[in-house]
Amino acid sequence: MSSRLYSLSGQPLPETEIRLFIAIKQQNVDVLESYFWKVSDPDNSEYGKYLTVEQLEFLRPKAEHLRAVSSFLEEHEVTKIEYSPNQDLAKIRVTVSQAERMFSTQLGIFVHNEKSNVKLIRATTHYYLPQSVAAAVDFVEGLNRFPRINSVTPMKSMINASEAWPTDCSGCSAPHITPNILKERYKISHKVSSNTKSTVAVAEFEGQYYKPTDLAQFQKDCGLPNQPVAKIVGGNQNSAGIESTLDIEYVMGVAVGVPAWFWYLEEYSLYDWILAVVQTNDAPLVHSVSYGNDEVQNDYQYMLRTNTEFQKSGVRGISVLFASGDQGVDGRSGPGARFHPDFPGASPYITAVGATEFEGQNREVEIGTIWSGGGFSDTFARPSYQETAVNNYLSKAKLPPQSYWNRTGRAYPDIAAHGGNVIPYCILLNNQWQGVAGTSASCPVVAAVIALINDVRLSSGKPALGFLNPFLYKTLASNPKAFNDIVQGNNKYSGQYGFDAIAGWDPVTGAGTPNFAVLSGL
Repeated sequence: MSSRLYSLSGQPLPETEIRLFIAIKQQNVDVLESYFWKVSDPDNSEYGKYLTVEQLEFLRPKAEHLRAVSSFLEEHEVTKIEYSPNQDLAKIRVTVSQAERMFSTQLGIFVHNEKSNVKLIRATTHYYLPQSVAAAVDFVEGLNRFPRINSVTPMKSMINASEAWPTDCSGCSAPHITPNILKERYKISHKVSSNTKSTVAVAEFEGQYYKPTDLAQFQKDCGLPNQPVAKIVGGNQNSAGIESTLDIEYVMGVAVGVPAWFWYLEEYSLYDWILAVVQTNDAPLVHSVSYGNDEVQNDYQYMLRTNTEFQKSGVRGISVLFASGDQGVDGRSGPGARFHPDFPGASPYITAVGATEFEGQNREVEIGTIWSGGGFSDTFARPSYQETAVNNYLSKAKLPPQSYWNRTGRAYPDIAAHGGNVIPYCILLNNQWQGVAGTSASCPVVAAVIALINDVRLSSGKPALGFLNPFLYKTLASNPKAFNDIVQGNNKYSGQYGFDAIAGWDPVTGAGTPNFAVLSGL
């Protein structure tokens, strides 16, 4: 196996222990999907009637598939096994030598080409399973996928400070984006009650920790109430990453008063992360994730199975938001003869968040950034919830050559927020103020807005929003003023072609940026 981002640097010791996930085929996936659409549709009588972890038992694999996997593990003397509650996943710990025998492959040590501290043990060749086991398994995670380490872009303002608005964060030199500027733009004045039932979380991986002292100082200097993280999952260290710092400071800076979780995994695996979320009874109701890959960088079965987990999160009443990527239509694979749609950004079962920028110093006008990820899936068909909005775009926009993209694919993003281009977000990292930009900034802001809407809904006896997209697109059709329509911009990034932002939905900014004052009243 190979990756443009990682280089083979040697062989691991045979006794080195690694962790792998065996995804066992589930039953009744069609039943799950059917219920997913019902509980997510505001016009359906089942809307908001979410399930518990225990009620997902109907997805338990067939007995013969469980026996096949169990016998396979026993044959190879695997003793460190942990099954998920429904036994549809086996988490195992094995030595390198065991894994090589089990999966008929060889393992190597791969080092990230830009971040030498990131090292992975992965297969150097394709892996294989006995026929009886292969028939019972969707895929084995941890052998052949190479994550892209997300990188927030540090940047300085492109506008002269003497010409810009004054900053309201005492440590930030003007001009910068701050929580209060975002609240002003998106019409947020809501005060969260002390007994709120709303919750929100950020997902972080591979050394992306945050410093509680940075968060506390950020809140103090930006005139925000002191509010520590409500819960840490997976641990934290006293070192700060730029991605995690941005996420936690802005999800809490916008959704002031909503309990926030910091959800950390040492190894990058969106599948591992969403599985853990779905299996946690009191998991937060909104999750912001600023990580992903291109569809072409993922195995098809892996994407299908991860989509199933996203559906589980929807029937649990959980909103999952992903940054749409920072390379426009090029994707992480770069420019070529075809655009590179994002995964999970182009999954029909999550909400993808694009990026805007202010038109100079005018905080009343936003335009789509040239790097806002967006386009059309090459893997997944367009879902019905967005058919009308996307067809409107296709009938009116000047489109790139058809050879670059799939006209019938799931279109994304679904919504957007300011991404920090031209005027960057101000964060406090390791006690130093700096500016950053990316859909990694816009995603936690939209997640914060959804968490605030959930607070309004839950306090009035309504269900949490859960899977957002049917609500978003129906709102766009019936009450377009719930969004700030973005009508300028193109996301061609470094290539010749991209998509234009126009009136209504578009593949740069989705439905537009949120107007909380309207959305919270729906």
